[in-house]
Amino acid sequence: MNKENSNKGLDLQKLGTHLEKIDQHIITLLAERMELSKQVAEYKSAQIPILRTQIENERLKKIEELAKKNNLNPSFAQAIFYIIIAESCRVQINQLQSSSNKIDSS
Repeated sequence: MNKENSNKGLDLQKLGTHLEKIDQHIITLLAERMELSKQVAEYKSAQIPILRTQIENERLKKIEELAKKNNLNPSFAQAIFYIIIAESCRVQINQLQSSSNKIDSS
């Protein structure tokens, strides 16, 4: 292996380590978001719909703008957030069902 390839390997190793740190941050933030979703479910307590289309559409519009501002493909960013929103709704439904089961068994 020549010196040029050796240097590229070190750079790739550093970049890979940096990517792993970013991945860890993303997972930590997603976990934090899901915990907040549970709190939102408790607030809603079946009186407010889990999926509020207007609110979610506004959120996705902000994501689109933020993606553009950061030179990120807006469709890519929105697709990720569709998944995050869907998971948040699932977490909220589970939280509400869990809370309802606790009340029923009391």
